[in-house]
Parts: sequence; C-alpha cells; structure tokens
Amino acid sequence: MADVSVTYQFVAQTTIVSSQVNTNFSDLVTYINNRNNAAAAWTALDVTGNGTIGGTLSVTGATTLTAGIIGTSTNDNPAVGRVGQLINGQTARSSPITTIANTAKTVISISLTAGDWDVRGAVGFRTQASTTNFYAGINTTTNALPTGDFYANFTGGQGLVPLEDQNVSSAQDVVLALPTSRVSLAGTTTLYLVQQSDAANNVYGYIEGRRIR
Repeated sequence: MADVSVTYQFVAQTTIVSSQVNTNFSDLVTYINNRNNAAAAWTALDVTGNGTIGGTLSVTGATTLTAGIIGTSTNDNPAVGRVGQLINGQTARSSPITTIANTAKTVISISLTAGDWDVRGAVGFRTQASTTNFYAGINTTTNALPTGDFYANFTGGQGLVPLEDQNVSSAQDVVLALPTSRVSLAGTTTLYLVQQSDAANNVYGYIEGRRIR
C-alpha cells in the first residue's frame, strides 16, 4: 500500500515537528495507518509543536499523559454536557417550606440530563414543636420518601437517611446530610430532595449533581 506524500519520512523514534509535515491531518493518519498495515518497524511516534485538529480524533489504544489532565486556572464553570458540569438547587434557611406532620414533602428539585452523575444533598429542620423522628432522601417521585438502604444500587431513588428517637425541642436546627451517590441516567430525569418528620416544622435544603462522565 503506497504512502501519502509528506515532506519528512518517519522512522523509529522519530520526532515530528509541525513545520515538517506538509500535509493535512487526515493524510498524516493515512500515512501512519499505511505503515502499520505494512508492518513497518517503529516503536514510538512523538509529535511536537502546535497544531489544530478540525475533525474528530479517535484513539483506540492506551494513552499516556506526562503532564496530567489540566484543570481550569480560574473560577469558571464547565459547559453543559462536559465533565464537571454542576447543577444545583437550594431552599434557603431564611425562606423555608412549611411541612405537615408525618407527611413527605419535596424541599427542592433539580433536573439532570442523561449521563453519569455524583449526587448529594442535605435537609435542615427548624423545629416548631417537639420532634422525635426526622427523615430525608432523594427520589425520582415528588413528595415521596425513597425506600431501602442509602447505599443500595440506585434504581429510581436514593435510600432513606433516618434520625429517630431524638425528642428535639422547639426552635432547634437538625440537619441530615445525604452522602454522595452515583446516579446513572439514560435520559433527562428530575430528582427530588424529600423530607418528613413527626411534627409541622420549617424545612430548608440543598441538592446538587456533578457530571463525572
């Protein structure tokens, strides 16, 4: 199979400088593939210099990064769909919801698109009367507590976080933190931060999802 025309011939351990490649990127890929198909003997290919790839680069083998994955150098946010994207929601302590005793109620919700997310949250109860039992969880159904252990596999809702037999007096703050849990979604899904207690209390909370892939 004939090689495409380039101004610099590659051999084992050759360093390619961008100014020495007189061809477009697709031709360079073709050249490399042709050498591989011909069982050409080389063990490494290093590319130095600056360049721009306008199309899609597909890597099927393993890659080694000597400088690591570079993070942002300022206080910006990842774009929608990118790893690190953050979606959050909050009901402030200064503007709580009012609850009904022994009745599950949504505190706040967020909508996550398809992907792999780390989700966490916290619910705060500002007691208005003596309260014994507190519950918090994240569910895909509004005004409904999830069931099962929190660390069970996610199948529509995270498990329940209970705080029971406490006998907390009025005008106290009780906060339940929900540990980080993986949420893998095939499509856009609303997650609800839900609470319940055995007294009518003022409740606030926070929920967030961060895309991990």
